Amino acid sequence: MAILSSPVAIHLLADNADLIAPIGELRWREWGHAPDPEDLD
Repeated sequence: MAILSSPVAIHLLADNADLIAPIGELRWREWGHAPDPEDLD
């Protein structure tokens, strides 16, 4: 049986500043819970 592998690419979040806010919101929605604030503001 042959094992096929594809290349792995790693990009720094700091190099993609336009993704910082959306990823921050995604993480907040995943991990934010009471008594944490319910709004990002």
